Amino acid sequence: MKTVLAIITCTLATGAWAGDKSSKHKMDTRKLSEATTARNLEGMDFVSESGSELGRVDDFIIESSSGQIDSLIVGRGLLGIGGPEHRIEFVSLGQISHDDANLKTGLSKSQLVDSPVFMEERLDQKTDAQTGVQTGEFRAMDLVGENVRSSSGELLGEVHDWIVDVESGNVPYLVIRQDRLVGRPYHNYFAISTESIRGISSGDLLTSINRSDLAEAEQADEGTPLRPINSNEVHQFRYNEEELAQSM
Repeated sequence: MKTVLAIITCTLATGAWAGDKSSKHKMDTRKLSEATTARNLEGMDFVSESGSELGRVDDFIIESSSGQIDSLIVGRGLLGIGGPEHRIEFVSLGQISHDDANLKTGLSKSQLVDSPVFMEERLDQKTDAQTGVQTGEFRAMDLVGENVRSSSGELLGEVHDWIVDVESGNVPYLVIRQDRLVGRPYHNYFAISTESIRGISSGDLLTSINRSDLAEAEQADEGTPLRPINSNEVHQFRYNEEELAQSM
């Protein structure tokens, strides 16, 4: 079951070109409610401009220093299963639109087939010799469920999702989930700016955000800007009440 943030909707993005800087400027005035999530993108049918099904969106590669989608990972085969995974640069996708089930791009079948097969070992990552912190390219959904820690080592929660602006390829927020298992279980969800991400250490995602930042987080609403104003921006989320009850 896909859990959806109450204020996030999968809107139809029309007239935007992947990598087009003008879409970034337009994004400055857009609201968080116009974005979608990585959990929603995962499993979408990947279709051509003519509507032909080419594969399935398996994941995307995020560049940690920029908070941008570098590439999509698209699986081929029956229903996108059993075939090779291809790495497709976001800037090559052309015009993009999407609904709840389909991601439509300007890519043709031949362009997909000719795109490089995804290989984990070719992700562009660097490891700091002194701290051991990895930066660079990461599969976004591979990080779901991993711990999130502050730079000082405080455990803040776990990676739950990513908020994605498909029009521009920007990933403005990482969603953290906190669980309370004592008494009546419940979950807290916080969106932190991807600009706060410092890298990966021993499998944990490091951020400049700390517990006091989470404690002071304001509730997100439909007027919350899609683009964070600063790297320490944090918002708290409500989830759809019915789905939240089912997840307890």
